[in-house]
Amino acid sequence: MIKRFFLIVAFSSIPMTAKAVMDYTHWAEGVIIMIAQDLFSSKANTINIGESSRDGIPQFAIKYGLDPDEQDDAGKNAVLFECGMHAREWYAAESCYWLMDYLYRHYKDEQVQELFSEVDVWIIPQSNPAGRDLDDPALGDPTEFTYVCEGGEDAGDTCDGDDDCDGDCYKSGWRTNANKTSCDVGVDLARNFSSGWNDAAAICDTTYSSTTNFMKFRGDDPFSEVETLNLRRFIHNHMISMVLIQHAQSEEIDHRWRSSLSASDHMVDELVSASATASASWSPDPSLAKSSVGGGSGQFSAWLTSDSDVSGELDDGTKRNIPTFFFELPISPGGNYYGTGYQDTASDGSNTFHPSGDVMETLWEETILELLTYVTRQARSPSCPVDSSGTRIISECESNDFGLVGAKIAVSAGTPGLLDYDPSTREETLPWGIGRRVVFSVQNFSSSGSSTSTQATVTIERGGSTVATHVLPVSLAMGDRGVFSVSHSFTAGGDYRVSIALDSDDFSRNNEKVFAFQVDSLRLISLLDLFGTGALGFIAPATKKDDWRLDFSGMFPKVRLKPHLTGLELSIRTYLPWVSGPQPEVKEVKLVLPAGKNWWQPQIRGGWTYVDQENVNGPVQMLTIQKSSKKGRDRPELQVEMSVTGNMVESLQRGRAWMVSFIQPKTKTRLNAFAAATEYKLVGRQDRKMPTDEIEDEPHN
Repeated sequence: MIKRFFLIVAFSSIPMTAKAVMDYTHWAEGVIIMIAQDLFSSKANTINIGESSRDGIPQFAIKYGLDPDEQDDAGKNAVLFECGMHAREWYAAESCYWLMDYLYRHYKDEQVQELFSEVDVWIIPQSNPAGRDLDDPALGDPTEFTYVCEGGEDAGDTCDGDDDCDGDCYKSGWRTNANKTSCDVGVDLARNFSSGWNDAAAICDTTYSSTTNFMKFRGDDPFSEVETLNLRRFIHNHMISMVLIQHAQSEEIDHRWRSSLSASDHMVDELVSASATASASWSPDPSLAKSSVGGGSGQFSAWLTSDSDVSGELDDGTKRNIPTFFFELPISPGGNYYGTGYQDTASDGSNTFHPSGDVMETLWEETILELLTYVTRQARSPSCPVDSSGTRIISECESNDFGLVGAKIAVSAGTPGLLDYDPSTREETLPWGIGRRVVFSVQNFSSSGSSTSTQATVTIERGGSTVATHVLPVSLAMGDRGVFSVSHSFTAGGDYRVSIALDSDDFSRNNEKVFAFQVDSLRLISLLDLFGTGALGFIAPATKKDDWRLDFSGMFPKVRLKPHLTGLELSIRTYLPWVSGPQPEVKEVKLVLPAGKNWWQPQIRGGWTYVDQENVNGPVQMLTIQKSSKKGRDRPELQVEMSVTGNMVESLQRGRAWMVSFIQPKTKTRLNAFAAATEYKLVGRQDRKMPTDEIEDEPHN
């Protein structure tokens, strides 16, 4: 049984006050925070990078910098923090949310502005939000994460104990995404990229043992999952110079090029030293140890730093060559968690994937924030480390080393790239059009003052034959970077391979990037999605004869609304917790409000009111659209009152989150507002068996 405490929904860009039990950020709360930071300030820019493996749950990225409204201007290096790829690793995702909050709150501080002067920061706090939705039935309560049946016909169902399954009840949490089409326990996104994919688990294993690949299925094909396709598209369309991937909970740290570049060795040593110093007063010791973690087996880190190598795939032989750190954040199992300060209460139902002590936030502030700040600083010079003042430590740099620090295929250097993907084939696509440019950035990492020049060779192949070669001279002083581009008319229907290569020097791993894609006919975006923040509330009937009422208020980015001319479509989607047992039918409210001045009444101060007191067109009795202005930004406000039936309100009330959408068909505009419940508790689970742990074993070198 599910008990609902508060139905009024709130949004905020400020974390909740700390409680005794660590309060983690549910995916819908995270979306609201990201949108609110973008909508109500000029500090951040939030973008939707695509839908996830559960309809209506998107993947979001947020950018911070001196010019966040410029999504990808190529003017500076950019670092990406990616978190939450494994659904149960809540602390890794929360680390990204705390970093978002830190950058937002301290945006004007001197040290943050100094970082932003040369680096843009991208954060994807939950790259697997649908998987997190499965593992998080109670809005971030670490004592209520998901147990899952392993083996037998019940594999993939939720459970409280072995009696709920015809197999066993696995009590460590849900690791994979929400796609159960090919495997009852989902697809491991960290095995779904096209570098080393052949070495990952090829068979769906639904039974856990210490020697099997339970919940580590690689998928039917590389990039079979929409989440990894979205990440590929994001990386290829933004000038990302460095990546930090955060997982949990093995207490490890690595750089994928540590064994081949002195600069990478130095940076890892600095991080390990900083972690040990900051963790010295903590017990048990949460410091991160140097370890060759994160390599191969279809991992994101492997794909970022190594060639794609799956024969028969269009992207076979493509290269990103982006310097990448891999963090496994604390706390490790095996006597290093239970009964310590990292757990709120002994036997409270939490485990090391879902640590319950609110001390975990203090641990982040005192030990991990410094590491993230260090990585951000290094992103200004990814292959030649800098000190705290930003000065290059040339003793750790190669004598002659130029590197590519970003590339994309775009209309201009100041706009994001244009690559997309075909969901049916998984192949990358470029919409046909004029004015396409291959844009790339080069940085001089050399320690020698005499190393100031190299050449960049851009080779464009169509159908396996070279159709264009451009050789560009590059002249840069030590530490400097430059942006270059060449234009090309890509033919519709062609298979293309674009290579950008620098002349050979002392370190070759950062010298080349290779794209492979098909050129489609020009595709127009059919519907523009804009995201806002909203609040949803339920009002109980005053008498038995009255209906329940639902109130919604939302605020959206600048957009022109003319409902009297276009009409308006309304939908409310409810997200219920993923728990076994009887559940109310999820009823999506859908309504089409017609155009016409007989329905829409203009307001004196601007805006429109839809009036339908007789409920001719459905449950909406009145919808008011008002416009407000703050700091020069027009933000339409929408107020909705509706009557709902008992059956409908049962489904709506029991949701943990809701998405309210307003669509103007004629203007191709859709406004979406996410709302999240303020509190959500599962009851009747007192007899749930205690959780278990396992060591998170990511591929090593």
